[in-house]
Amino acid sequence: MKQIVVACNSGLGTSLMIRLNIEALMRELGLEVVVEHTDVTSLRAHNAKLIVCSSYIMDSIEVADDKEIIGLDDIMDRQYLKHELMNSKVFLKWLSETE
Repeated sequence: MKQIVVACNSGLGTSLMIRLNIEALMRELGLEVVVEHTDVTSLRAHNAKLIVCSSYIMDSIEVADDKEIIGLDDIMDRQYLKHELMNSKVFLKWLSETE
């Protein structure tokens, strides 16, 4: 299952905003991905291969070797988000599987 987890300090505002932008991009790209948002302390409960967060909390997130993390400098810019996803090895693999 393709899954992205979006994390922020509280699991509310920032992660929800990023989640909504990711879901909109997935619809545009026709890619079925489960997107969830959570707080940093609950991140270990999720088994996603791709984690997205604001760049200012990246250092507080421990990521296993089989997972990838994307830190966003701008959480509102959907084109920037798309650019960052298109530079993700995990995301590019998902795209190639749908072609």
